[in-house]
Amino acid sequence: MFKTAAVLSFLPLLAFASPQIYGGPIAAPTSAAAVAAPSAPPSTTGQVNVDVAAGGNFVFNPSNITAPNGTLVTFFFPNAGLQHSVTQGNFSSPCSPLAAANGNPAGFDSGLTEDMQWTINVTNDQIPIYFFCKFPLHCGMGMVGAINAPASGNNFAAWQAAATQIGGNEATITDNGFAPGGFGAVASAAPSSASGSSGSSGTSGAGRISVSGAIAIIAVALAAVFAANDCCMFYDTNTSILLVASREPILAVSGTANSIRLQCKSTFSRNGSTFPSTQTSRSPGFQWRLTIMAGPNMEVFKFGFYVFFPVVMMLHFGDPDWYARHVLPYKDRIFPPDQRLVTELPTNHNTLREELAKIKARKLERRAELEREAAVAATQKAV
Repeated sequence: MFKTAAVLSFLPLLAFASPQIYGGPIAAPTSAAAVAAPSAPPSTTGQVNVDVAAGGNFVFNPSNITAPNGTLVTFFFPNAGLQHSVTQGNFSSPCSPLAAANGNPAGFDSGLTEDMQWTINVTNDQIPIYFFCKFPLHCGMGMVGAINAPASGNNFAAWQAAATQIGGNEATITDNGFAPGGFGAVASAAPSSASGSSGSSGTSGAGRISVSGAIAIIAVALAAVFAANDCCMFYDTNTSILLVASREPILAVSGTANSIRLQCKSTFSRNGSTFPSTQTSRSPGFQWRLTIMAGPNMEVFKFGFYVFFPVVMMLHFGDPDWYARHVLPYKDRIFPPDQRLVTELPTNHNTLREELAKIKARKLERRAELEREAAVAATQKAV
């Protein structure tokens, strides 16, 4: 365990040493409680204000907007540890950016961002404007909106239904940051900080994260960690889920723009107690047991070490008792290789934080119980 701590302790230095990749270190939360997302101010004549990820859900509020020419529509992005975008789409091709065609310009795009605000100007109220969040899988979960959509036919409800029908089959869109222009509405400036500050949390996705570069550094660092400790993991940046597997037949490292996969030789053990192992198929791939999970900027407490991925994650090596009693409801589920877990996860950020808060409370109760038992044992031994 101390060897694990020693090796893992250097990983946060990667974040401090590589601001061009990580955008600088991100402050760790002090608890698993929900982070309050700022609310957009009330809309006024000529000004519509929209909450992005309103209430911690994958929605825009309002999502179906009527706005005459000259109306400014401002989107307020929360600071909740998860980036979002406002990307103009095409009704006939849900969850895909609007491309230039037939002399019409390409659509607007805020780029992936957080803790910012961004404004578009409605220039043609006779054209329906469809938009969505391009963060992987968000559009497929219904995070879409419309401006001046018709009351029937290609209306907002039909647009959202078409997006959710795509679901987990949504294609991953490369984030190139802010894209000016638009069709029916125009964006002329990149997202800006609501407070006027220019801190690292106020950068767009393109400036903040270079996932492919991050993968290379993280894979090398984690290879050393898990080769030394016979533990293996799968981190999917699309869903921000950390999986730990065990008893793999080989040690190998591979990475793509969206994931890191490490496979290892044997089960991780601590103090002689071995975690429940996963029986794996050697061909065509591997199965994974979910033994550890955390979302963006969320903590799971027990021998944890912060590692700065594109989002802040905490590695968690729980003891067998904790594993058996306090893992999230996904305990002991066996997942085939590369299965997307979005359909298995709470779609509300706050729900996941609440689950993690409950886990922390139960762990603290268990710790207090063990301390009481140790005190009783010490008293009896003294007698």
